[in-house]
Amino acid sequence: MISVPLQNNVNTGIGPDDETQNILNIQPVYPFSLGDNWNVITRTILPVISQPDTLTGDGGSMPWAI
Repeated sequence: MISVPLQNNVNTGIGPDDETQNILNIQPVYPFSLGDNWNVITRTILPVISQPDTLTGDGGSMPWAI
């Protein structure tokens, strides 16, 4: 069975302007067979992060980062 669970975390009060950070974890689970007696289950975690500027209040922020 293949599944793609999503986990979203929101953190408030980030940086000098008390902004919001958002982290979306994409966690696909993919099983496959390596013969009659072996199965492998892969579970990758891919974070997608929206991070405000944490050093100064007048800089630009990255809309997303991997």
